[in-house]
Amino acid sequence: MATYFKRTYKRKDGTTYVRWVGESNLDSYKPKTVYGKSKKECEDKIRDYESDFIKYGTRLVKKRITLSDLMYDHLFTNTKASVSLGTFERYMSLYNTHIKDSALGKRDIQKILQRDVQQFFNSKTELSSKSLSMLKYLLNQSFDHGIANQFIRINPMKKITLPKSTYVEKEIEVLTHEEQKAFMGVVNESFYKMLFTVALHTGMRVGEIMALKWHNVDLIDHMIHVKESSRLVKEYDSEGNGEDKVITKSPKTKAGIRDIPIHPSLSEELTAYKAEHNGQDDDYVFKNSKGNQIKYDSIAKAHKLLCEKAKIRPYTEIGSNGESIIKYKGITFHGIRHSFATRLIEQGVDVKTVSQLLGHTDVKITLNRYVHSTDDTKKDAIHKLQKALSAL
Repeated sequence: MATYFKRTYKRKDGTTYVRWVGESNLDSYKPKTVYGKSKKECEDKIRDYESDFIKYGTRLVKKRITLSDLMYDHLFTNTKASVSLGTFERYMSLYNTHIKDSALGKRDIQKILQRDVQQFFNSKTELSSKSLSMLKYLLNQSFDHGIANQFIRINPMKKITLPKSTYVEKEIEVLTHEEQKAFMGVVNESFYKMLFTVALHTGMRVGEIMALKWHNVDLIDHMIHVKESSRLVKEYDSEGNGEDKVITKSPKTKAGIRDIPIHPSLSEELTAYKAEHNGQDDDYVFKNSKGNQIKYDSIAKAHKLLCEKAKIRPYTEIGSNGESIIKYKGITFHGIRHSFATRLIEQGVDVKTVSQLLGHTDVKITLNRYVHSTDDTKKDAIHKLQKALSAL
């Protein structure tokens, strides 16, 4: 039963004013009090409150919470302990980039409507489909977190439609025959000569090379056993501060755990390299100059320098004085892996075998992503066609 009455209030200047007060005892533990300029205004507020309380059996927390604060609380309360460091780093990246300081992120969650969220997604078409889906998942989970903690009643993510992504995948890079010849010609000058030699002859991922230990290199039967992979991730504390950390674990899929045969000549080089560096079974095969596990930044820096020395992918840049400066774009380290797969296909190796060597779960991945027609192979195809036509 609700009661309504007038109450007189006194201002600082001594004058007074009257407000209507409404009180509901529906929640015997904590009565609800509302205020208004008229009795009808109080009656409307009490009616809305009692209808909501009867339907849900609880009261909403009387506190202004922004979407940014809600998602942050969800990430560190519900998510951090249940996902890998890498996954949490990805979530935090999306949060920091798209939610934390955004207009939607600063909104009171009780005032966010479905159309607000839809408009937010409609403005994010530059993201990949995968990123859009992950962002949708995070928002949905965050609003559910708000419902579970009595901050809101309804999740505005219902019937949200993701827009068509305009994201363009980066062109996958492959060394041409001439570029690979030039690259191999300068590898001997690098401190990491053996690392790049192994990469060129095995197609291993950079994380797999970082994690490789001598007990997984069989120099007698000429085999590398890929069982672990390393990567640099940010580990976040409760304050949201990230610190770089190298983690090593098994590959994501069973196919990633594999054996890669190596040529006896490479085994000989590795044998000499192991002896030169006094390599022990539990040692990392490739270390930095201080004898510690090599990090990706060091590999990327050495790779960039080799690409410049090999003069791979030249382009012209205009200097401050208007002069033309020739620089070299090079390719990414992952391009070595693409080149490995492409060279095998060019030599007639079947795609299934190439897929297994790369550690793919599906041959389609190898076909669609890693096998490329270089200018050399295209020209060769045209020459073969011309030869066939000439024979008619």
